[in-house]
Amino acid sequence: VTDAELLVGDAPTDETAPRLYQELGYPERLAFAGRVRLVDFGRPLYVTVPLPPEHLMFREYRLNADLAGADAVISVAKMKAHRAMGCTLCIKNLFGLTPPRAYGHPRQYLHDRLIRLPRVLVDLAMTFQPALNVVDGIVAANHGEWGGTPMQPGILLAGRNAVAVDA
Repeated sequence: VTDAELLVGDAPTDETAPRLYQELGYPERLAFAGRVRLVDFGRPLYVTVPLPPEHLMFREYRLNADLAGADAVISVAKMKAHRAMGCTLCIKNLFGLTPPRAYGHPRQYLHDRLIRLPRVLVDLAMTFQPALNVVDGIVAANHGEWGGTPMQPGILLAGRNAVAVDA
């Protein structure tokens, strides 16, 4: 039990977040937790978040102010195949924190799979260093991240180190 405010959010590539949160029943499912706020991290107010000198791609990122002010991040990823990166797990899941309004729809500039995307993912993992990483592979998507073929690995992974969980 905590008295901290908990933010649950994503930065979807469209305007579905509020409706999706309702359809998934998040308000009712999270009512037990006390102070929970559902946030669309794709919406302004944006702030510039500087990165440490060892960044790989950019010196700074434009991110939602609520996200940038969070004390801790938990990455909860749905296991999926991904056309550019091979798979979506905890680290690739962090890409969903970058706002499409700041980086183009659907984050095209960051999505360059050979140069930018792998380095952006390292930058985001270094910046947020999720305190907990969860991969839901009970039902997964094969052959692509959108409209992939459902499969049932039947696994649930969790750990404190995003690289170890993804491996």
